[in-house]
Amino acid sequence: MTTHNSTEVEIKFVIHDLATLARSLQTAGFHQKTPSTFESNTLYDNSVGDLRRAGEVLRLRDYGGQWRLAHKARGEAAKHKSRVEHETGVASGEAMHAILTALGFVPSFRYEKYRAEWTDGAGEVVIDHTPIGDLGEIEGAPDWIDRTAKALGLKEADYITDSYAALFFQWKQHTGSSALNMTFDECGTPRPKSRARPCRVGPWCICRTQEKRARFRTRFSCQVVLSVLFLLLLLILVIFRRRRSLFRRCRRLRRSRCMCRRLRRSRLTNWRLCRA
Repeated sequence: MTTHNSTEVEIKFVIHDLATLARSLQTAGFHQKTPSTFESNTLYDNSVGDLRRAGEVLRLRDYGGQWRLAHKARGEAAKHKSRVEHETGVASGEAMHAILTALGFVPSFRYEKYRAEWTDGAGEVVIDHTPIGDLGEIEGAPDWIDRTAKALGLKEADYITDSYAALFFQWKQHTGSSALNMTFDECGTPRPKSRARPCRVGPWCICRTQEKRARFRTRFSCQVVLSVLFLLLLLILVIFRRRRSLFRRCRRLRRSRCMCRRLRRSRLTNWRLCRA
């Protein structure tokens, strides 16, 4: 059972291309520490939410059957996110859950992901496949984080210091989802398929769900644009035909008025001739 107390310094970033990121990690001298492994996290708080209001985290994590309990103090978010963390291994997740609930703590939020860990010996880069998208984390010394981020093609504008809970609630506001926890079932996101064809650059790349969703959104957007253009063309055609029909009616009305005037003039002329 391992225990460590340290100051955690990290940043998150959005992953746009998994294969490109893996090649960049290999080029920068990283090797894969663990393959993509399912991870389940449960945050605990008391009934009135004192830990959440204080900015603290009490987390029970299951990573591939290995349980760990961690407490994180209130973080400082500048360019990097830093916070004091106390973490220890746990033999039984069920027993620790019973202990926490007996102390008055209850589960307040759950989030899941598939995590692969990479390291170069000085720090770690993790690749998370989550229900709200693919995200990466760079954890280590501040200078090392900046050097690693630059080697991976990231800029300071790409740094994310929000927690997964904060990112999940931002995702909910953007999508209108009614999910209460960041789990694959509640978010309606398919899990990676274990029998999917692996990527050539690493066994962690076992799912192309994100790319499939992107292609679907592209096709759907094209269909919507084409439908809107077709409706606009149809509307223009209808307006043009109505204007043409109205123009013809106006011409007929003018002709009928001219004929009426001529008829009146001829009648007036005949009447004057008769009186003369």
